[in-house]
Amino acid sequence: MSFTITYKVLFEVNIYHHYFLDDGDLLFDDSPELKLEQLNKYFLDDFITIIPSEKTLTKFIGQKIIMKKTAKGFVVSTKAEKTAPDTFNPFIQLNQNDTFTFLIYAKDALFENYSTVPGNPLIPFHFANTKINPNDNNYKPIDLDQLPLTTAIKDYSIEQDTFDIIDSNLTPIEKQKLLGVITLKMNADEPSQNIINVDGSLKNTPKTFKIQFLNRHTNWVYNNAKDGSFIYATPSTHPLVKNGIIINPELEFDDKKLPSAVPNRLLFVKDINGNITETISEIFI
Repeated sequence: MSFTITYKVLFEVNIYHHYFLDDGDLLFDDSPELKLEQLNKYFLDDFITIIPSEKTLTKFIGQKIIMKKTAKGFVVSTKAEKTAPDTFNPFIQLNQNDTFTFLIYAKDALFENYSTVPGNPLIPFHFANTKINPNDNNYKPIDLDQLPLTTAIKDYSIEQDTFDIIDSNLTPIEKQKLLGVITLKMNADEPSQNIINVDGSLKNTPKTFKIQFLNRHTNWVYNNAKDGSFIYATPSTHPLVKNGIIINPELEFDDKKLPSAVPNRLLFVKDINGNITETISEIFI
């Protein structure tokens, strides 16, 4: 019996950020057409770095698996052999319990300004297709990109005891300034998120997972560029976006269209307990 050796996609992970993808007021994923148009201008590596953990990289080398960055995330492929029509097996068999870990780092100093979550949280966010801590009652599986469901990043927050399990497999350098951790197991808690078939063969349609960051909304305060005096403040918040125009009557003053806010100048108003009650974008005109 003859075999054909090739590389087949094992799974893919896409990471979206509304700050870079929304077209002004329009959410990038409101329509397939807009999503395609906005993704043509999107490059994740501009603001986020993703790498496999050292232990995962060692597994990749031993099992003939490669990771390749894409404009919106990364794809993992494995050396495979065709054993029957429309059937491929990993060249080196994968175990159902095999788990791969990927580390997410924010590389843009302004990430926290235009995002709704910190770029270097005290405990990194955890995106996974299996519960690694049996006592974690807040576990939420990573989203599938094929589905319209989008889970808020804050819902992937984990407790210290869960992170301790992850932490034990990371080096001291890997843990520095860590934004998030992705752990993907071949046999997931939910069958719809399994990466390989129960017989160990590769799926004809590989799973694509997604992580989606929201952009920060702020109150926009306009000041005189000459003397810093107050001119006008919007009565409600507006989204920070890199592309497009925010169209809203609140952004007009003295019959003039006011410029949009940028993420490099924010003021945080806090209550007596230190909680942020309002985020202000200062704009000088």
